[in-house]
Amino acid sequence: MRKVLRRCHRLSLVWVSIIALLGVVACGDPPPSSSIFAQQPQQGSGEAIDLQSASQIHPLWAYQPDTVLSTALTSARGIVYISYDSNVSIVGAGDNTGNFTPTLSGGSVSVLDAVDAPSGRRLWRFQAPELPDVAARPVVVNETIYFALSYHVCALNAQNGAVCWCTEVIDRANNAEYIVDGELTFANGLLFVGAYQTLIAVDAATGKRVWSAQTPMRSSHLAPGDGLVYVSAADGQISAFDTSAGQQVWRATQVPDTPFPNSFAPVPYLDVGTLYALSGRKLVAYQGRRGDLLWQVSLNGGDDGGNLFPPGPVFADVGGTPYMLALELNGSTLITPVTTQLIVYNLHTHQPLWSKQLPGQFGEALALSSDEVYVASATFDRAYPSPSQRHFWLTMMDLRSGQVARQLQNNDSSFRIGQLLGDDGRLFVVGQYVDSGNRSKVYALGR
Repeated sequence: MRKVLRRCHRLSLVWVSIIALLGVVACGDPPPSSSIFAQQPQQGSGEAIDLQSASQIHPLWAYQPDTVLSTALTSARGIVYISYDSNVSIVGAGDNTGNFTPTLSGGSVSVLDAVDAPSGRRLWRFQAPELPDVAARPVVVNETIYFALSYHVCALNAQNGAVCWCTEVIDRANNAEYIVDGELTFANGLLFVGAYQTLIAVDAATGKRVWSAQTPMRSSHLAPGDGLVYVSAADGQISAFDTSAGQQVWRATQVPDTPFPNSFAPVPYLDVGTLYALSGRKLVAYQGRRGDLLWQVSLNGGDDGGNLFPPGPVFADVGGTPYMLALELNGSTLITPVTTQLIVYNLHTHQPLWSKQLPGQFGEALALSSDEVYVASATFDRAYPSPSQRHFWLTMMDLRSGQVARQLQNNDSSFRIGQLLGDDGRLFVVGQYVDSGNRSKVYALGR
């Protein structure tokens, strides 16, 4: 009977989430009174954001990508790289273009804009006549940035956008690798690309394909280190491959503890020889080289807790201690308002450090920069079938204590936050205006 009740409890959580996403569940939170994103950008001091100066955060600049679709950010060495797909009639000619035959008709292109982090000024633009791999953010290694498309991978000079090489790494005749469908990562002079059912290693200097291995890669995540590359996939499987030859060293099969097991892959993170992974609501640790299971814990009381939902968890080593941050969706009945908690785990002790309920109903984006945690959350204030409206909060907290240092509110109900990225003492925010064709903007917040 207890197992049945637990199963019903979890199913009710899923239905609450789905109905709330459709706008059925109304929330009584008062509307925010001010919006930092409505402020006029102004030049700042350039000093890094910290908890003591949280009250001084303001917009430094806003950048408008030429797209109405998804936008992803990467940052390194004072440059923010903004990747998206658009139409050539909108973006015009790129400063640099890949030298290969177009794979799309109708003028669709992948775009990579390089923007100066202090000023928001565009430095260069690369575009290619092929859709990007939306799951694989560009990777910066030294002076090179690698950009994955549907079939090609391109290497560009990170400072000026000059094309080093663009090669077709996907074998289009092989149904097991028909499209890039996983993350892009780098280790030991190789790029690792996930292509549906195939892991592909590419020489980072030349773009030449070095080896490939058959393994599930759908919605995959990659974590390289210690001469291995660790691969997870949506079936719950985690594998380790030798980076030099592509031989599988070990494999662990987990039962995904999630209401949608075919949608989310375990998220791996390697720290000092230990591989951590979050699969649904189960946090596990393996000995990295051998794959031995070291420990496993169920988050927030196992079956009595809530469900972990996207955005995915954040792993990071801060001051020599590895941490994991995740968002947990809670609700018990169809008439109980949904709530979301941010939970933080110390991975060395595999114990929860703290948890905090977020304002609103849903977590939208999560980032960690040094000792600062940034989380975006949202709520509804109208019930279906009226047009759903949202209010957003951007909360800044201390990593070790959970103390709130600043909570920014947004009173434009058509605005939503899609991504947060902390780097160079600034916070970069991807925002979308739902009521105006989903136009995206990238904001830099600092002091």
